[in-house]
Amino acid sequence: MIIKDINGEKLALTKTTLTEVTGECVDGNKWALKLRDLKEGGFVERGVLYRTDDLYGDVTGHISYDPQGRRIGCRTFSKKVFAAIRKAIKETK
Repeated sequence: MIIKDINGEKLALTKTTLTEVTGECVDGNKWALKLRDLKEGGFVERGVLYRTDDLYGDVTGHISYDPQGRRIGCRTFSKKVFAAIRKAIKETK
């Protein structure tokens, strides 16, 4: 399903990942996040953002996850959208 952050930028939310569709920081570099990494925790100590780049290959990065502020990385979400994300995180395997 396509969801939007509070700025109207689009992300694809599936049963396993959250992926940028629009609003990437660097044109053409769309990041993806495996929901199970948020479920398992430990994402501060290890990179959990993923992208495959023609120039750099497979790249990982760190992310902040703030459920109270409804933020994941640099994205902030409405209550309704963040509830859908949290539900997907909870249901991921």
